[in-house]
Amino acid sequence: CRHCHGCDVSCPKGIKVEEGVAQAAAGRFRDAGETFFECVMCELCDGACPELIAPAHVGLFSRRVTAHFHLRPPNLIHRLEELRQNKDTNKDKPGATHEEKDE
Repeated sequence: CRHCHGCDVSCPKGIKVEEGVAQAAAGRFRDAGETFFECVMCELCDGACPELIAPAHVGLFSRRVTAHFHLRPPNLIHRLEELRQNKDTNKDKPGATHEEKDE
């Protein structure tokens, strides 16, 4: 980043794009995700960047990383882990298939 502020100036939502890119580059994806929260992916900042950083995509990635690691309910994480370990706790419940009951 050249710190030219072209991305900040081009943003119609007034997002501090340069700051968000710096946060992501430092590994602070949660902070970057919050900075880019209002981003509508118009990509005007991408066109304004002489270094071709694609700030809108940095923001999208940051938001996705934040959601992946911080926004999942604990019961969902627990159930996903059960599925990963091939533990089906619903084998004896109504609606289970014969294959599930036979295992």
